Amino acid sequence: MKKKYLYGLVCLICVFVTAACGEARLEDSSGSAEETTAEVAERENPDEIYYRKIEEETRADFPEDLSEMEDWYGDYQFVEYTRPHSYPPSTPDYLQRKLDQMKGTIKRIEPGMLITYFPVDRVLEPVFYEDYEYDHYISVRSFTMHVEVLDEELLKTLLMRWGREYHLDGSPVDFSNKAHGDDDLFADMDFRISDYVGHQILVFTDEDTTSTIKECDYWINAGDGVVYSLTNHSVSKWQRLR
Repeated sequence: MKKKYLYGLVCLICVFVTAACGEARLEDSSGSAEETTAEVAERENPDEIYYRKIEEETRADFPEDLSEMEDWYGDYQFVEYTRPHSYPPSTPDYLQRKLDQMKGTIKRIEPGMLITYFPVDRVLEPVFYEDYEYDHYISVRSFTMHVEVLDEELLKTLLMRWGREYHLDGSPVDFSNKAHGDDDLFADMDFRISDYVGHQILVFTDEDTTSTIKECDYWINAGDGVVYSLTNHSVSKWQRLR
């Protein structure tokens, strides 16, 4: 893959879709306003963007009530894989390498956009990164996002998608059999979505996916700036930074 084409792919990934909730705006390092994250990524070195992001000042307190979409805007850092879901990777050593990569990952929510800043692992994706000249990647994706309350009806939908958490006799399901021997890479096999009924949940919808299921990620507000991301791969814990 030509360097010019690959760099364009890295920087212009959001050009392929439009933001459903409006265009995100921010200030660049020189202080000029009204630039999208994608425009900044197109112009600047992704390594410089990454290090500038992780060096930004963090906050210590966050609102407990995230009932409005705007309340979720900000930066979140990966903490841990909590427990597996339906389709965790089973390739030997893949999950360990992915976990190491995720520990350096930050996600930012802006209007209609999810921006992910992460270090490149050329072993995980050798073909894609073979000629890539940077050590970090900035992914900008468009989503429709809305806030709900995790009620019994939504819980039923999530459990149908990822499997029941309790057997009919009331005993808890053992999720370790979904870890493919990588139990030690998950922090809490006893995590239960059902413990968070009544909490606010952010729903990410990808209208452009070919899948019949458009909802691809759910973030549960656990309080104190902690959110749990629910995907087909796993439950993961994230801590809000700012």
